Amino acid sequence: MTNPAYTRCPNCHKLNPIQPNEAEKEHTCVFCGTIIPPETTNKHEDATKNKGRRRFPIEQSENKPINRNLRKPMF
Repeated sequence: MTNPAYTRCPNCHKLNPIQPNEAEKEHTCVFCGTIIPPETTNKHEDATKNKGRRRFPIEQSENKPINRNLRKPMF
């Protein structure tokens, strides 16, 4: 038995199991009944989507001083 693939419903955002060989077909959501259009992926679009995501490098935030008053012993 093959493992099912999952598609996300655009209406309720839940994952619906489908057979991997039926990935290019139109499906109906199990939870809300909306029609899920077939997903078409283009390798070129996926490559360019992740390419320029971070425009500026992540800056290091200033270190906050440690509040040493929390470590005092309680008598």
